[in-house]
Amino acid sequence: GLEIHWPQFRDNGWFVTPSVSAGSTKFINYKGVVNTAADSSWMDLAPRTNFSVGLDAGYKFKKLNRVSVGMSVSYRSVKYGFALDNVIYTGDYYVNDTLDTYYTVHPSGDTTYQYILDSTYIPLETTNYSYRDINHLDYLGLGAFLAVDFIHSEHFRMFVKAGASMEILLSQAGSTYCAEQPFHSEITRNQVEPYKFSAFVGLGAAMKVANRIELTPEVSFKPMFGSVYRPDFMYELRMASWDFRLGLTYYF
Repeated sequence: GLEIHWPQFRDNGWFVTPSVSAGSTKFINYKGVVNTAADSSWMDLAPRTNFSVGLDAGYKFKKLNRVSVGMSVSYRSVKYGFALDNVIYTGDYYVNDTLDTYYTVHPSGDTTYQYILDSTYIPLETTNYSYRDINHLDYLGLGAFLAVDFIHSEHFRMFVKAGASMEILLSQAGSTYCAEQPFHSEITRNQVEPYKFSAFVGLGAAMKVANRIELTPEVSFKPMFGSVYRPDFMYELRMASWDFRLGLTYYF
């Protein structure tokens, strides 16, 4: 029969993995604007896509149940939609005007004042503030990870992966809610937390495409701890992402 001579694949030792990833960012906790009798406020922060590029570097042990450890650096850009609708109602009441005043002096010395009044109706006015924007948050991530193979063959493996990272804010753009008209303003640097911590868990596979190279698709869930905004900001925004990542691992 036909015998295929597979090359000797390298699958342990020092490695690097450049990668790209994309996914959807969800907002898992949001304390927003409270409606009042005087106005009706509604704000929505819609999930949008996030995109990142990264580089992992680490070491894969031949024994120890195929354990890999390493560190990573990444650039991550998060987009989300900002939608604001605020309706302000004014008027719909009467204002009394004094047209004239006269008085009567009684023999006892008391004085009685009489007023001629008129009233003016202030009509109801409705002002609708509606605004839409796409917000951007860009981060530099510095992290560490651990991966363990649970399926392993000469040409294919599957692994679980977990890690944590520190996210450093690089830039911000877009809009946020404010308490005064027109009820939105530009996001500023002093409103957003400059450093955040996040963790992730993931499931991945690796397929040999050359004697030292693996193609590594992964899917992961990544929550960010705490609010995106600083503690003294008027509302809280927490986010988490589902990401699909594609990388190429090269073993030295």
